Amino acid sequence: MMKVEILKVEKGRLRLKIEGETFTFGNILQKALLGDKRILGAGFHQPHPVRKEIIFDIYFKDDVATDDYKKIVLESAENMIKYLNDLKLMLQESLGGE
Repeated sequence: MMKVEILKVEKGRLRLKIEGETFTFGNILQKALLGDKRILGAGFHQPHPVRKEIIFDIYFKDDVATDDYKKIVLESAENMIKYLNDLKLMLQESLGGE
């Protein structure tokens, strides 16, 4: 089961620990985050290859208020869900699934 913990909030940066996930999820979330113009960069690493845990660093533009960081990440997560739902629909159309 996934668990998200905020490790650090500072001006221009949010650090999250996501337990229960690895590179596959991290890459999809990173793509969603980088699609937001308020985000300068986003990257993650897996501290240990055996543990299912990733650490995410998200960097925001200077004019973004620290109080908005969580809202922006949640919006990116919603965009990730939309992207995956669109992919599912395209696959269903292409492969003739339900």
